[in-house]
Amino acid sequence: MVVCIRDRLFSLIYRSVALSAILFLFIGSLVTTPLFSDTFWTYSLQTAALSGFSLAFGVYRSATNYLSTGRVGVSGSLKGPLSLAILSYSILGTIFFFSGESPLDLYYLPWQIALSVLSPLFVLVDYLLFIEKGSVSYSHPPYFAIYPFFYVVIMWVKPFITGYDVLSSCRFLSPQAYMLLDLPFISGNGGYNGMCIASVLILVIFLVIAYILVFLDHFFGGRFKRQDKEVY
Repeated sequence: MVVCIRDRLFSLIYRSVALSAILFLFIGSLVTTPLFSDTFWTYSLQTAALSGFSLAFGVYRSATNYLSTGRVGVSGSLKGPLSLAILSYSILGTIFFFSGESPLDLYYLPWQIALSVLSPLFVLVDYLLFIEKGSVSYSHPPYFAIYPFFYVVIMWVKPFITGYDVLSSCRFLSPQAYMLLDLPFISGNGGYNGMCIASVLILVIFLVIAYILVFLDHFFGGRFKRQDKEVY
């Protein structure tokens, strides 16, 4: 059974280093990526920012708990469900990135590659080492899905509000990505059939990731520990 390491100084050092790395990579992406303000519509960059927020809050909790009650004890961070939610977002963001979500082909750029790989990895290690396990329920993933659901909705309605802009759209959630395919059930209705299928698949994949993480949270938290029968 894995619960967490109760060393606030260690957690403070790790989280500070991880947060600094994410900020460095994020700024590097900002400087080196053309039209970064448009590509921030991509899901992977948004989830990298959420990973940084999670670690920043962890730094704050580790520091305040260390200064107030000493080195030994739970480090503190976002509650277990929120930590797993952000980890779920980050993993899906990495899948998006390496599947070619951006029209600018950002997966060729080293800054973006490092950011998309390391941001979920840092959050995963933080969760495994410092966050108490076993507090997440199987009823939580549908709530986790609110953010990716609204992301999908925004990608659907954005072209009708601001007009279609290939640079500020997710490639998976654009009818232009499907309308020329020689598959009528996908290219039909001007490519919106494919966009609809992609939207459903994104949410299904996210829920699969989230439920796997909840299962692992239960496993690491000792939910499946064998209980010996009482003898009367």
